[in-house]
Amino acid sequence: MGDAQTIAVTDVGSTTTKALLLGCHEGQMTFLAESEVPTTVEDPRNDVTIGVLKAISMLELKTGMRLVDQKGEPECSYLTTSSAGGGLQILVLGLTKVITGRLAQLAALGAGGVILRTITIDDGTNTVDKMRLIRELHPDLVLLAGGIDGGDIGGIVHLAELLSLSDPTPKFSQSQKVPLVFCGNVAAREFVASILSEKFELHCVDNICPSLTRENPEPAKREVHRLFMENVMEQAPGYAKLKKWVTRDIIPTPTGVERILELYSTVTGSNILMVDMGGATTDIFTTIKGEFRRTVAANIGMSYSLSNILAQAGIEELTTYLPSGYSSAEVRNYLANKTLNPTYKPLSSAEIDLEQAAATVGISLSWEQHRTLHFKSPVLGIMERIKTHSRFNRNEPVYCYRDRDYFQESDIDEIIGAGGVISHVKRREEALRVLTDGLKPVGITRIAIDRSFKSPHLGVLSKVDTENALRLFQQNCLETVGHVIARQVQWIQAR
Repeated sequence: MGDAQTIAVTDVGSTTTKALLLGCHEGQMTFLAESEVPTTVEDPRNDVTIGVLKAISMLELKTGMRLVDQKGEPECSYLTTSSAGGGLQILVLGLTKVITGRLAQLAALGAGGVILRTITIDDGTNTVDKMRLIRELHPDLVLLAGGIDGGDIGGIVHLAELLSLSDPTPKFSQSQKVPLVFCGNVAAREFVASILSEKFELHCVDNICPSLTRENPEPAKREVHRLFMENVMEQAPGYAKLKKWVTRDIIPTPTGVERILELYSTVTGSNILMVDMGGATTDIFTTIKGEFRRTVAANIGMSYSLSNILAQAGIEELTTYLPSGYSSAEVRNYLANKTLNPTYKPLSSAEIDLEQAAATVGISLSWEQHRTLHFKSPVLGIMERIKTHSRFNRNEPVYCYRDRDYFQESDIDEIIGAGGVISHVKRREEALRVLTDGLKPVGITRIAIDRSFKSPHLGVLSKVDTENALRLFQQNCLETVGHVIARQVQWIQAR
């Protein structure tokens, strides 16, 4: 177990491994030191523990404390989260985009996964292109959904045959079978098994959509998470060794964020929206009315994916958030160059303006995706409820959150921003502007940032010390940058 008075916590990310050292005196835990090194999951190192030990050794140098023993293992108590190798990368297949495809996405995201692609029969892609995509993606796991119990099985059998012919392989060990979770029509299980069991590690769970009036994503979510913890995570180089070092089980990075946000939301009674903008993707987390939801906006980020923001939004949208005087050529050239040189840091005020404008638009795109995926459109009869319920602002959109529960964006009490473009601003006003322009909060909203993104670390720490993890998050991580008071009106950019 190590020294109970000292705990090292790491987050093994896809590009960097960040380590924290915490000390405990008379029940009060404090941050002692932190370090950050490149993650060593790919060639030429191919062992995540090399980066972990380097990060912990840097903590030793900063504190003068002995943290690694003679065998080259952590000597203190050690916890970690991980998204190395891009986290749990999932290929989702469903019959329709609107129903089973969406539900399968929710289950995958709820288990901490990153969705590589969602393929449905009605997605407009021809069969040959679907097969090419499936074969080239190299998923960690496949989630297959479709059909209500007792309904037609033709569509789901077609998808199973498509998967079999495509024959995808995992990204790390291509000799092993890809785990596949089938959460569709129970009547199709026998047919799916006959088609896929030789090529895939097949796991069947309850139907994600047993009827047209009932959704059931939890069994699929639990099975995806179990497979990740027991099988997929250990395929990454060095994970088997890393698993032996930890005091508690390794959890995915998004799960760590989920734990601390749920704790914070429960204690404060607040509805929270958090955005973490990375180099390749942007994560959106919400805890609304006691329910946690997450989406990963793939290909929306501030380095590798910067040009994709321009492609999705268009040059006119980006220039809306820039001072006058920037030409379209200047905007395109900078974003393209940054995409080709993702580690470049903006130097001039003009470059900072360009990156913050792109961040604003990227956050807006990611938030729209989160709302579209998680919050259903208003159902029939909702207008009658609005008419008889004084709580609703008729000028503000109303979302159906659960079958009989509704919320409006003015219900969101707090927005938290994280990621380099937000956390590393020189002035708090810059972070405030990016978050408010990107998310356009309504009502009275506190705006805060997590400057060093310790949320994953404190989430896994909460498994051993809930009280201290929550206190450190509130007192040492969150920095209030302002409050917004806004009506539901058309936002107009003014700079």
